[in-house]
Amino acid sequence: MEDATLAALLYDDDTLLPEAMEAPMTSASPLFTMGSAHGTTTSESEDDPMSVEEDEPKKKNKPTYYARRDEIKMLQAELGELTNRMENLQNAKPPPAPSNDVMGAEVLHNLLLKSGLKQTDLTLAGLQSILANYRTMHGRNPLKTYIRLSAEPTQRHQTMAALRDERLREATDFILERLRYLDLCRPYRESEAYELANGDHIVTQCEIEPARTNLSIKEIFDDVMLAILHQEFTVGEALGVTTTLETDSCKDRSYSQSRELITMPDGAQVEKNMAHFVMYSTGTQQLMAPHGLFVIHPIAEDERYPFQPHLRVRQDMTLVILVCPLPGEENGAVVVRWELNQTYKPQCGISRLQEMRIRDMAARSCEVIRNHAIEYVLSRAGQA
Repeated sequence: MEDATLAALLYDDDTLLPEAMEAPMTSASPLFTMGSAHGTTTSESEDDPMSVEEDEPKKKNKPTYYARRDEIKMLQAELGELTNRMENLQNAKPPPAPSNDVMGAEVLHNLLLKSGLKQTDLTLAGLQSILANYRTMHGRNPLKTYIRLSAEPTQRHQTMAALRDERLREATDFILERLRYLDLCRPYRESEAYELANGDHIVTQCEIEPARTNLSIKEIFDDVMLAILHQEFTVGEALGVTTTLETDSCKDRSYSQSRELITMPDGAQVEKNMAHFVMYSTGTQQLMAPHGLFVIHPIAEDERYPFQPHLRVRQDMTLVILVCPLPGEENGAVVVRWELNQTYKPQCGISRLQEMRIRDMAARSCEVIRNHAIEYVLSRAGQA
């Protein structure tokens, strides 16, 4: 009889018994195979669970019908017993553990906390995706302004002087808001790069670098400005580029205009035209503490130095550097830098590989200037 027939017999012996009597016995269930344990080989002893050793008086073999009926009844009884035990286990309550209420409350609290943190992570991930998509779709520069300079020297200075206060005020508002929820006492750096739909490439960086020294805010700010002034040489040495720099500034250096021509090792050229604004104050209405501020804006149109995209790749830089006291500490300062570099889609026939090198240079040059600024500060403080 097949195993399926045996299973069916457990539940309906009246219906399937005639079929069981007619079905040939092909194999025995492992639960009821006893013949091999006693050395019996006849089919009668394999079918009869009550078989005994050969030296005992042999009993009259039961017909297959009665043997299978007894097996069915035995299995039904065991099934009923197992069913009752399973129901009892399901209905039984576990013994109370020590401090069960406290442990249960802690477990519930941990589960709720874990669920809340997971939901927060997912929400932040979605928010970051929304912001990233917005930036790549719109490519907005939060400090964008259109600066146009004439070829006449006096008018150029008048334009720069008129722009200075407003540019510094706007940059202060922006950088303070950008830092609102960040810990200024710990180093921090964020960098992002993406390509706009028109083929322009954007690199944005935000960096916080605490400087725990006995130097004044003014001394640290002066060292940072010195590193920027020397970038023509430090960047060239570190990256293997050649920079030609032309600068036009006022007497007190509170504003200036500079034009850079950068030649890459592979011969590709990059052009920058920038307006610089500088301020040091013992305190203002926006930031009531000693601080130094340095701001760079790209010049959109210059009659003296018109862009030549068919010869060089144009690159615009927007930069804000703030040096101010470390919050909650008597000594030391924090140097904050926010920067946006826009490399315009090349129109001068350079290769894709050359374009990628120019993009990489934009980010790496900022790191070189930062490292030299830190080196100048630590050297002055005797910590280098």
